[in-house]
Amino acid sequence: DDYLTPNAIETAVGHWRAGLAVLQWRLQGADPDGNPTPQVFPTHEVGVMRGDIRARYAQTGYYPHPPTSGILFARATLEAILPIDEQKWRISADAPLYTIAPFLGELEFVDEVLGYYRLHGANLWNNPKPDLKRLIRSVEHEQAKADMIRHYATQQGIKVNPYLGFTNPTF
Repeated sequence: DDYLTPNAIETAVGHWRAGLAVLQWRLQGADPDGNPTPQVFPTHEVGVMRGDIRARYAQTGYYPHPPTSGILFARATLEAILPIDEQKWRISADAPLYTIAPFLGELEFVDEVLGYYRLHGANLWNNPKPDLKRLIRSVEHEQAKADMIRHYATQQGIKVNPYLGFTNPTF
């Protein structure tokens, strides 16, 4: 239900370069009818990261990124990650992609809105309504992502924060 701007692909291709694992851009929120809302993902306040982020990422377990509609992955990145455990990642199947990708190449960010992220009451991750099941799922999700980061960082000789999985700024 998300959608891209008419120039999104052309703009993304124009920013693509060899060595990238991921190219990202901002998404603006959209209401259930597709009308723009004021929210922007990632927010301007959190900033963005570019280049080789592995060392910092292995310490924080987090980097600002938009929902997957704002991410373009290199074919080699996808081939290195896929297939994923469908049972484990039935919900949030994009998590292994954006979690592992920084260990497979550089990140680049186009600092403009190239798409719209539809916000509605059924969003699993961007839903402000308090919910114990969502909190438990979020903690389990962060631990699983931390395990992936720990695995890839260790393989590449990168020091990992021993508290990884508890370092996400949303916690």
